[in-house]
Amino acid sequence: MFQDKGPDYLHAAMKITIMFNVRSLNLSDNLLTDHHAKIISDVIKKGYPHLEQLYLNHNEFGPKAGKYLKSCFLAIKKGGLRFVDLSHNKLTDSGIFYIAFGMLHYKTKSTWLLQHNKGTKEAWKIILATLTENHEIDIFYADRNVEE
Repeated sequence: MFQDKGPDYLHAAMKITIMFNVRSLNLSDNLLTDHHAKIISDVIKKGYPHLEQLYLNHNEFGPKAGKYLKSCFLAIKKGGLRFVDLSHNKLTDSGIFYIAFGMLHYKTKSTWLLQHNKGTKEAWKIILATLTENHEIDIFYADRNVEE
């Protein structure tokens, strides 16, 4: 597993890891923003077809990050991504909806951590109803930041 040293090193670190056919990428706790989510998404789409684990927790991702990351989730080898940690970010309802749309791509068992992203109960009800019908997805979402 490779860990980044902060936002300034993100692009270079990700390019280096492509050479090693990385299956687990940990970019957690790096103060990454929506802008960095676009970089991550673009690089993953080009060079990480076999990624299985993605740790992006404890960053500063907002709603736009959800949109960018959705596109990379759709590009990863079908069913390859088994674990995603996006907890402790600021995705809000719109970012979470984008992430959920990306999840629809996965038909194999996967775990998604989305706690502490300021989603509302209504949004979670819609997402869970959509995803649990035909998918083997474990979603962890309930937290003290769920808004009424």
